Amino acid sequence: MKKMLILAILFFSSCGKEKRQFEVYQVAQPADILLSVENHPHGYGESQCFECHVVDNIHRDNQTGSSTLELARELTRTQGISSCQTCHGRNGL
Repeated sequence: MKKMLILAILFFSSCGKEKRQFEVYQVAQPADILLSVENHPHGYGESQCFECHVVDNIHRDNQTGSSTLELARELTRTQGISSCQTCHGRNGL
């Protein structure tokens, strides 16, 4: 029983958004943020964006020089996944 408790603690302590890597994508211009099979093959057609993308780690690097980056971060925090399609399109859905 003690062994199971230790394994459970180790397993659950390894989970958490702080351990996720900072996400950086190669975006040449604002038009490149629309998701397609070519630029988002691992997630195109998926509806649960936050299973892979950690809310606290996205929209941190202003790769396109957009003046609306802070707004995008706030919308993502307050509206969740429903705000993603405003800029990134419907992701094949």
